Amino acid sequence: MLSIEHQQRLIWAAHPKREDFSVENKELSEVIAAIRTAIPDRFHTSVSARDRVFYDEPRNTLETPCAGYVRSRMCNIY
Repeated sequence: MLSIEHQQRLIWAAHPKREDFSVENKELSEVIAAIRTAIPDRFHTSVSARDRVFYDEPRNTLETPCAGYVRSRMCNIY
């Protein structure tokens, strides 16, 4: 779990007051990078990411390493 401070920083950065949501949110990227530096154990490593199990099959299993999934995308309507 993230601290209250980190949660608040994410909330404020994730909800910018802007019109164009197709532009990268640099403030959010900076907050995530700062949190990753402060508490790196809260983020997946390349090794731990492969151990994840998802309920739904990831859209791109090549870019999203995982140990498996419960429900195939063929069952879902996206």
